[in-house]
Amino acid sequence: MRITRLKCNQSLNRYIKILGTGLLCLAPFSNTAAQDTLPNFDYFGPTVEWQHISGLDVAPIHAGLLPNGKLFFLNVYKFSKYPGQDLTATNFNPEFMFLMDPSPVYQSPPISVMVEPLASPLPPTPILDPQTNSVSVRSLTCGAHAVMADGSLFFAGGTQPTIDLGQYNAGNLGQSIAVNGIDQSFTYDPFTDSWTQNSNMIGNGPQTGQANRWYATATRLANSKMMVTGGYEKVLPSFSHNSSVEIYNPTSDSWSQVSDQNSTPDGLENPDYTHVFQHPYSLTDIDPETGENITFNIALM
Repeated sequence: MRITRLKCNQSLNRYIKILGTGLLCLAPFSNTAAQDTLPNFDYFGPTVEWQHISGLDVAPIHAGLLPNGKLFFLNVYKFSKYPGQDLTATNFNPEFMFLMDPSPVYQSPPISVMVEPLASPLPPTPILDPQTNSVSVRSLTCGAHAVMADGSLFFAGGTQPTIDLGQYNAGNLGQSIAVNGIDQSFTYDPFTDSWTQNSNMIGNGPQTGQANRWYATATRLANSKMMVTGGYEKVLPSFSHNSSVEIYNPTSDSWSQVSDQNSTPDGLENPDYTHVFQHPYSLTDIDPETGENITFNIALM
């Protein structure tokens, strides 16, 4: 995969916004005069190629900024691009998370970068089922993620593809794959480079009877708890929404359900990454667990 950087002058206060696989650096409008006097204020730098030791494409579909200044990326495997890939190989780990340090401003970037996957909190290699002649794997790709109050990175849900090896080896890629969400949750600590497995989600979907989520949304609330909404419990060959809403308490490692499939209002959630925001205006309530006053509200759009 190729990425393009935008460089900015370091002497100006600026906002930084992640745009797909690049960085856009924007200076405040009040510094217009200063911009005119600075050479090469905003411009596209040279492209940098990401490489992986496997030779497979590096194609991250999630990106974000961690509190320690590093960028994190979650890679996706291009299933249809590699029809001859041995899915049962013990070292096959196509969907992974990796980190990058932003290059200093105006420093020439390398032509290419060999990415190093982080250790996965999930089994890193596919699991073979000889009885069904199929292989399955779980990853955090296409799950929900958000930075927690303590700076850790929270994940909920992800992807579980199961491939029929008979169909796959016959070249029928589309007919060979079934995809579900997963019900697991993890936390990554960027300061210690370590993972913690949280308790599993509890908001069951209507068909699987499991709290699977794929394309869900995680939102940090004002009381530091994490709200998880939306997503699919099943994706392929047919899809089924998980419209339940639940909240994770990192202090007690426990989940509570706000609404199930039947009590979540129709039209309130979007299975493709629900738009959920902490409301900017204050409403006061009492935390039932601590009895303390808390101020928060949520807007779902």
